[in-house]
Amino acid sequence: MDLNDRIGAWYTPQGYFFRVWAPHANKVSVVVQDGPHWEVDDTIIEQELSKNGDYWSATVSGVEARQLYRYKIEHNDGREMEHLDPAARDVVSSELTRKDPSNRNGCVVQGADIFPWTPFETPRFENYIIYQFHIGSFAGRNDQFNKGWASFHDVESKFSYIKELGFNCIEPLPVQEYAMDRSWGYNPASFFAPESSYGSPQDLKKFVDAARLDKGCI
Repeated sequence: MDLNDRIGAWYTPQGYFFRVWAPHANKVSVVVQDGPHWEVDDTIIEQELSKNGDYWSATVSGVEARQLYRYKIEHNDGREMEHLDPAARDVVSSELTRKDPSNRNGCVVQGADIFPWTPFETPRFENYIIYQFHIGSFAGRNDQFNKGWASFHDVESKFSYIKELGFNCIEPLPVQEYAMDRSWGYNPASFFAPESSYGSPQDLKKFVDAARLDKGCI
């Protein structure tokens, strides 16, 4: 896909390219902070985006991976509000949005590193034997982790168990960021970001790759 057709925040040698759909906005800016949480007065970069049709975009220099960002949008009635990026690939935690009156959640800028995927060949469709489970509750009880809520990394230890049962495909319940830290996953808050209580986008990639190494599939 051409960079100018993407939405979200994407690395380029000239800086990060930001693009968002906001057809009724008067003005849109991207606001960047260092983190680890969003704070009212910690902005280090603020740059106005240019409008092209219903989209606003700009390439912003000086932005680094793991920094936080939001969009500041001026509405037609003059109100100015900060919004999370609907296409964010990682957020701090939607639990903050739900519980914290100061709303310290922010979108996390992703690096340009390419993940070293393991070569993998899926079984034929008619040979799938699917095991479905919930990430958060599938590990941590009566095992070496002894915790109330599991992560992507914790569940990797269960792949050999699933394989021994005779399954060759795993189907986790939804892993998109949802609007609290504990849920079945059917209340997504950020469709393109993994649930922060499970881990980071990098953790999710490692989880998928570990399933492939154990000759499972997702």
